[in-house]
Amino acid sequence: MFKRKLARLAVLGGATLMAVGGGLASAEASTSASYIGYGYSTSGSGVWCVQHALNYARGAALTEDGQFGPATKNALVGFQQQHGLQADGVVGPQTGSSLLSNGDPYYAGYCYSFVRTTN
Repeated sequence: MFKRKLARLAVLGGATLMAVGGGLASAEASTSASYIGYGYSTSGSGVWCVQHALNYARGAALTEDGQFGPATKNALVGFQQQHGLQADGVVGPQTGSSLLSNGDPYYAGYCYSFVRTTN
């Protein structure tokens, strides 16, 4: 619950910056965010964003705890298969872009900082 409130505050802060003219008018590619999955980043805000997007897009019942485990990987592979992506259980640029465009639009702006994308 605390993480959701914190994430909402971050989104609201970003929206305020955009309204004032200090933010991005539209999402840009996030090329500095880490890949997410086993062998890459396995905890933190990026993983939370992936879990949240999977819950939103696939109706997965993942605990949004920011920890990349077997349930997150399985849901991710299912998402990748469903969207014609390489089903490797890793969030790279193509998977990240697809997740954020199919995920909860409320958090997409916040999550672009933590999920690698192509657009």
